[in-house]
Amino acid sequence: MPYLDDRAEECVQHAFQADPIGFLGYSNATIEALFVDPRYHRTGAGRFLVAHAQSLAAGPLMVDVNEQNDAAIRFYVALGFTVVSRSPTDGGGRPFPIAHMRRPLMGVTGGSDLERPET
Repeated sequence: MPYLDDRAEECVQHAFQADPIGFLGYSNATIEALFVDPRYHRTGAGRFLVAHAQSLAAGPLMVDVNEQNDAAIRFYVALGFTVVSRSPTDGGGRPFPIAHMRRPLMGVTGGSDLERPET
């Protein structure tokens, strides 16, 4: 699963003048993993990583979210994702309901969405 390309990784490190504070797993127009150190929540870092994923996608962006993770659901809804379907179990068959979310291609303009997160 590819992670941040060199340009985005450099931007994340530059934006925070320190070690990277999060990561993005992306494959085939799907966010496979997104993590931001809790100390950097609400700084724009997560929004930055989603904007980078959208810049890589040729169309809509997808993400699967554990429905028990209310904060993640709210985060993605705030970024324009909607629930398009649900599954009663996760990919491993465990009883963790999953919300399959989608965001249409929107406003990606040659990397300008990759602006420095606010700190």
